[in-house]
Amino acid sequence: MDTQQNDFTLNKLILLYVIREKGLISRPDLSDYVIYHKYMDYFQMDQLLSELEASRLILSSESDRQIRYSITRQGSETLDLFQLRIPHSTRREILEYAEIDAIERSSTMGLDVSLEQESDGRYAVTCYVRDYDTHLFELVFHVSSQEEAAEIRRRWLERGLVLYRNLMNGLNSDS
Repeated sequence: MDTQQNDFTLNKLILLYVIREKGLISRPDLSDYVIYHKYMDYFQMDQLLSELEASRLILSSESDRQIRYSITRQGSETLDLFQLRIPHSTRREILEYAEIDAIERSSTMGLDVSLEQESDGRYAVTCYVRDYDTHLFELVFHVSSQEEAAEIRRRWLERGLVLYRNLMNGLNSDS
């Protein structure tokens, strides 16, 4: 199999994986995600979506004048067989994307961060998970530079809800 065919196959699997993990995804959301992550360009995505639909691995529907995609049982079975061909890091990115979006859609939860310079010149970075105006969780980091504090802030705002959910799942599990 040539390299271009391998890329097409991998990109089809990526599209199937995103669609399955999201449950139902609009065409604009799908294209924003795959193009932003440089998995493929718009034209390749369009071609591959047509092929996946023709193969009955995905279905499209129109709602509010917007096309939405869902995976079929056959598409999910195909993905189960071949998903390990998708690099682990890509699968992890997609799972985080789906999980963050699910939390944001189904909840009033949000994130806050405060930065405060301490008397010794260090910085306290307080990361919060909130539900409406109530803080549910608070995590404080003490770091030596403003750059470190800014990086923690950026990462918390980007991934804090996933980290919080993973922590809560870990605390609630019996293993």
